[in-house]
Amino acid sequence: RLPDIASQLPTDLVEGEAALDIEVDIPRNPGPQHRQQLILSSDLKGIAIKLPAPLGKAANDSRPLRLVMPLNNSKETFRLHYDELLNAAFRPDADRLAIHFGPGKAELPEQAVLKISGQLEQLTLDPWLQMDSGKGKTEDKFGIPPLRADVHVDKLHFRQFEQDDIQLKLEQLTNSWQGQLQSKQL
Repeated sequence: RLPDIASQLPTDLVEGEAALDIEVDIPRNPGPQHRQQLILSSDLKGIAIKLPAPLGKAANDSRPLRLVMPLNNSKETFRLHYDELLNAAFRPDADRLAIHFGPGKAELPEQAVLKISGQLEQLTLDPWLQMDSGKGKTEDKFGIPPLRADVHVDKLHFRQFEQDDIQLKLEQLTNSWQGQLQSKQL
């Protein structure tokens, strides 16, 4: 299953090599609380991630990454932790993904969407929206479902607009974006 997951990743966004630790956890008495799992860990030193802030990083920087994959059931949820910045939940056999920023846990959505939730200290939207320009749908470019976000941002930047303490709701439609901003200052 690991080659299947790796083949779905957008390789033009990652460049370099890093050390990888592999741990196989096989409990004596497997059950709901003690599952067989494969755990991949890396500090990602040597890998550049070509994404806008806060996810991008230079090859010389270290950021811990941990991927926990169940070994006994493909219908179980995979978990990914990227530094203390985010955690994600997904299943390789489904078009449902969840990314949660900050404290809390990513929960898989009911529908085929990429659900983004949580809290960010700062977000500049322009570079993220430019990544999708000319394609219309995220699914066409990266092989992931449309995006639906509900994120609290301490400081939001969008073009000439700057706002503190804002709730951002954003949904990707077929050929456009629909969004809502909520703030006490608006």
